Amino acid sequence: MNDPVYVFIASRRTTPTRMRVLWQIERDDAKRLCSDRRTATSNHMLCWTARPGVPEEDWTWAEDNGMYDQVLSELGIETREWATA
Repeated sequence: MNDPVYVFIASRRTTPTRMRVLWQIERDDAKRLCSDRRTATSNHMLCWTARPGVPEEDWTWAEDNGMYDQVLSELGIETREWATA
C-alpha cells in the first residue's frame, strides 16, 4: 500500500500542542526517510502518520527550512508541501 502520509517533526524537549507537519509523501518513501539515521538527532526525529487528525486543531504545516534536502535527494523522494489529504 503506497498511499500518501504525513511526515512530521517529533521533538524531544518541546511539547507542541499540534504536530508540526513538513510534507505529504508516499507511505513507502516515508518509511525509508524516517528510518534513515540522518533524520534523527538527540533533539528531534522525523516520523510519519496516515492519520494526523484535524488540521489546525491537531496539526499544522511547518515551514521546510531545507535541512533534509540532501537526504530527500539521495533517497529520490519528492515532497508535497502544503497539500491537503
